[in-house]
Amino acid sequence: MDAPGVIVCFVFMRWAVGRPDRIMAVACVFLLAYLFMCVIKRRFSSVRSWPLLVVTIAWVVFAAWESVVQGNIRADLFLICPVMAVISILGIAVSIGSLIACIFRK
Repeated sequence: MDAPGVIVCFVFMRWAVGRPDRIMAVACVFLLAYLFMCVIKRRFSSVRSWPLLVVTIAWVVFAAWESVVQGNIRADLFLICPVMAVISILGIAVSIGSLIACIFRK
């Protein structure tokens, strides 16, 4: 039996692979989160918004890669999918963690 996280990752990547438009939509969500954190940074100066920008850039690069690469057997996805998951989770965790730390520090 597969772990729920593996199943969610597989379903999401199945939805996104081969569809650069959907991948760009994810990049836009991360860009909006980055801009939101930049606005919050005015009040809490030590909030880290840059990890969300890194995640946004990674998703844009992934969308560009998907628009170029085509084929039925995609061995590159065994590397790309876990890397994208880790980058996304770390970016969210660092940004939200810094925001929570700033809120409780004041």
